[in-house]
Amino acid sequence: MIQKINEGIYPEGSFLPSASALAQNYGVSVMTMRRTIRLLNEISVTKTYNGRGTQVSTMNEEPLKGEKLSPEIMRNMSLSLQGLHLVCLTCGEVMRDTLANAEPADRYAFIQRLEGLLENKRPSNILPACLNFISEKSRLAYVRTVYANLYELSAWTFPLLSYSHDLGGGERSKYLSKESLNLLRSGRFGEFADIFHKKLSQDFPWLQKHLAQLGVKDSLEMCRM
Repeated sequence: MIQKINEGIYPEGSFLPSASALAQNYGVSVMTMRRTIRLLNEISVTKTYNGRGTQVSTMNEEPLKGEKLSPEIMRNMSLSLQGLHLVCLTCGEVMRDTLANAEPADRYAFIQRLEGLLENKRPSNILPACLNFISEKSRLAYVRTVYANLYELSAWTFPLLSYSHDLGGGERSKYLSKESLNLLRSGRFGEFADIFHKKLSQDFPWLQKHLAQLGVKDSLEMCRM
């Protein structure tokens, strides 16, 4: 559901369908869906109003300012943080190889996707878009599997990237720019991959520090909670 919110399927400010409708759509029980909504509320992705329903939060709201998180949220965010750490270590070479071996039509669609995110001022969604591209278009089946898992797992930290004022404005928020996309169009895949890797590596310490302030650490002990 976080991924669908990031993709605009559930737009900011809109109200989600009822819990029963969502449960039917996702093939789970109503109880499971209500628990899911509770978790989304806890990490400020949504907010439930009595008698009105559950609304998708807007990007100018900054969540997680020290609220006590449940053990389940803490564990999942720790796993997500470790997943992003792996992305930081590998994404440069993996992105370069994926772009070099992708079909021209797939690269074009990828560029169009990134352009749309920049035009709509949603720079934080560029990271999941890149992870998703690798998970679908890498020439290596194992890489596709690993990055698909990283894409899903990292959804737990996407809200921080999306809603934080620290990453929501200024040059640090721009994983890519129009100039970076021109590198893609001209086939300079290595330079594009290097820029993407550099920006992610710059933002990861901030994310790591912010989660540590909330009690979330990049550790196996946290994952066993």
